[in-house]
Amino acid sequence: METDSNEYVVQRQAPMELKVYPELEESITGLHNDFFRSILSDTKRKEFLGSCSRNEAMEYNPPILTDMGLNQSAKKVDSTLYDLQYKLSGITRQIDYFIHQVIQSREVVDQQEAINFANIMRQLVSDIALNITQLRVDYMCRTLGIQGDTP
Repeated sequence: METDSNEYVVQRQAPMELKVYPELEESITGLHNDFFRSILSDTKRKEFLGSCSRNEAMEYNPPILTDMGLNQSAKKVDSTLYDLQYKLSGITRQIDYFIHQVIQSREVVDQQEAINFANIMRQLVSDIALNITQLRVDYMCRTLGIQGDTP
């Protein structure tokens, strides 16, 4: 039985790009900053995360894995990944609180509130992206045997 192999190949829709226009540029704080190098101070991060209540139904602490005889290097990597998971779980506090505000207001979400929420999310995600970038640099330097502080 002969089949047409082209029936299994489907064309993908071309990705779309959002062009920056003046209102968008004014609304998104740090739009032109390097996303992977935007530093968020510990104070600012704690302010963002602390401004919203914890959701009592949410488990914010990642699961602890048994070390299964891991060496120091593997334990350090596990600890680093644990910290990243914890930071990601903290972002959900902002999302949950925003949804709570929308439900409680019983009205249309205020445009400025939505923009503020989006900007906070951008900053928190950018902060985690920077953290991952630094971990990659640290790992590369360690692998290459480069001593001292990493760039």
